[in-house]
Amino acid sequence: MLRRKKLYTVCISCILAFVMIFTSAGFGNTVYGNEAENVSYEGEVQTKADNAGTLKPMIQKTEIVDSAYEADNERESIARLYSASSEWSKYSSDYYYNMLADNEKILYDRLEASALKYAESSDNVSNIKFGNEYYTDNVDCKDLELTNERVQFVVELFYQTESQYFFLKNEWSVSKTSDGRVVAAAIAVYDEFTNGAARQAYIRQFNSVIDAWSEQAQMAEDTYGKVKIIHNLICGNVTYQAGNFDQSAASALLDYGVFDMNTVCAGYAKAFQILCNGLGIDTIITVSATHAWNCVNIDGCWYIADCTYDKSFYEYGKSPYLAISQTTLRDISNYDSAHDVREDWKLYQPLCLYDYGRENQEVSWDIGKNITATLDSDGVLTVAGIGGTYDYEEGESPISGCEYIYGINKVVVQSGITRLGRHVFTGGYFDTIELPDTLTIWSDKAFSNCENIVNIINNSSLKKSFTIFGDEYSEYDWKDINTGNKVTEIPEHSSVQRIQNIAAEGITLNYDNAQLVPGDVLQLTAIVNPDNATVKDIIWTSSNPAVADVDENGLVNAYTQGSTQIIVQCGDVTAICDITVYIPDASLYEFKQGDDGNWYMFVDGDIDYDYTGMALNDYGWWMLTNGTVDFTYTGMALNDYGWWYITNGALDLTYTGMALNEYGWWYMTNGMVDYTYNDLGLNKYGWWKITNGALDLGYNSLSENEYGLWKVTNGTVDFGFNGQIEYEGIVYNIVNGHAE
Repeated sequence: MLRRKKLYTVCISCILAFVMIFTSAGFGNTVYGNEAENVSYEGEVQTKADNAGTLKPMIQKTEIVDSAYEADNERESIARLYSASSEWSKYSSDYYYNMLADNEKILYDRLEASALKYAESSDNVSNIKFGNEYYTDNVDCKDLELTNERVQFVVELFYQTESQYFFLKNEWSVSKTSDGRVVAAAIAVYDEFTNGAARQAYIRQFNSVIDAWSEQAQMAEDTYGKVKIIHNLICGNVTYQAGNFDQSAASALLDYGVFDMNTVCAGYAKAFQILCNGLGIDTIITVSATHAWNCVNIDGCWYIADCTYDKSFYEYGKSPYLAISQTTLRDISNYDSAHDVREDWKLYQPLCLYDYGRENQEVSWDIGKNITATLDSDGVLTVAGIGGTYDYEEGESPISGCEYIYGINKVVVQSGITRLGRHVFTGGYFDTIELPDTLTIWSDKAFSNCENIVNIINNSSLKKSFTIFGDEYSEYDWKDINTGNKVTEIPEHSSVQRIQNIAAEGITLNYDNAQLVPGDVLQLTAIVNPDNATVKDIIWTSSNPAVADVDENGLVNAYTQGSTQIIVQCGDVTAICDITVYIPDASLYEFKQGDDGNWYMFVDGDIDYDYTGMALNDYGWWMLTNGTVDFTYTGMALNDYGWWYITNGALDLTYTGMALNEYGWWYMTNGMVDYTYNDLGLNKYGWWKITNGALDLGYNSLSENEYGLWKVTNGTVDFGFNGQIEYEGIVYNIVNGHAE
């Protein structure tokens, strides 16, 4: 959205991969069930409504476009004009948005920018499709790599959640190329609101009603009181009646123009959502196949609210469907199917455990002779007691079959539990489990078919295979949080975390090409993109190693005249550096004294003032700058035999230590780069890890110097590290970076 988002959930991208999504086809409609809305409470009060008056599906229409199609959505100008925080944003919740994958959030943001354009301007809607139907500007999808199903899911989620854009219709179009790629989406606009001036007149009336009703709700002293007033205003003023605009929030809030405050469940739920969020009360809409209602967060707990069902009770001074739990909803509605949350929305629903005013009521199950599992409003299931749990057949555990199974995100088994029986937690959607030190028996089927586990805290002395959660877990990578090492089973007394495998998308080299002479060395550095790629192992090869080869660290050695390609590969991506090795015409060069007694590099008898590099005379090797010996030069220099250390212009075979050239820091022994050195080296910036003679910024372990073993982080000694490290089979205690 065009506002700052809150982070409600962790690892949700993993969860989204398992969400069941609804489907639609071509120009066809998404077909849902034919359940009617009804209320049962102390006798039948509300009669059965026609399906025409229930929640209606989002209708998809498809247009086939050329593969070179560019979405005409003015995406850059929209982002520029409508990127600031908007007053319109306060009328919706971030709850669902924060559960989307990153590319889905981008689509959502673009949809909002497109809708906001018409909410904040008097522009006429001009995007006409399918002959005479009006749509918002096309929203670009081609860079997001989303399937048609996921685009449709996000479009509907946006349409239901951002209900303040009341001029949008429950229809959308998808633009596809002939090969099936989704490149754009747009949401339909009611014909009555395509004229900018007319739309703004409706918006002024819309805002006026919201302000007036919000002012009344603000009179309440607490959050529940505000929610109650909003509920009563809707139930007391809105008539349940189907109409042409009954999916719009304005059908419940406006008695103006085409609206007469007649609506169905969609209008009731959207009006409630807008008014509550406008007062800062987090509220979402939820849907079944044919019905819409709300979940509202009051003082940190989520509750169900259904103004549609309460409409029939309002005249009797009752509100049985306001601020209730899921259990109570089922009880008072006689388990009607209208409140069966649609499959593709289930994983997104908050836990509604309590009835307002009765927060101390427990949601718990007996799962052993002396063991109780208790669920709290944060989604934490705490298992407490003494002894072992019961064994169950698959699907018969009270936890596996409970209506809150989608909302349990963590299972904490407390100390005192000694045994976890078969299928006690089977089929859960939680991402974290914590096991006690008292556990001695752990059935391999206790957590079977639990698809979303990413964190395991095992305080017991038991080891387990990851496949006890499902066969697919053998394909995941896991790491020990304490050591950072990958593990292939759940170790005893450990905390392990599932690694999300993010493939490499590209490799950046520090050189695309280079010219070398025999004896030259060149250090290539490869950066794997993106930064959060989980597999960064690279392989170096040379297409012609007789000309120049490369070692496992990217160090190129030039041997003879010719050309080769140095190839670095990570997974399915590669990068190439073209190497040319040439032999210079040495007969043209002569290093000798000039008439003034100084030493110069001559070419064809003339001093070559462009020459910079090393040269040899009877007194040894020297560094030349602009054709003459440079007695001010101290540092590294290259000749046909490698890299050397120069002090005051002369080769210094006594130098041992670190030195810098254009390729980085190196360790030198007796004046020459020492490619065999693999310990710590010291420069003016501190101690550094050297691998094969080169500074190794990717090193994260222990390394040694004359003062002992030290913890190295990102190539440098980490004096701030305190803890334990396993190194070469021995566990060391580290104090201020030093191994004790």
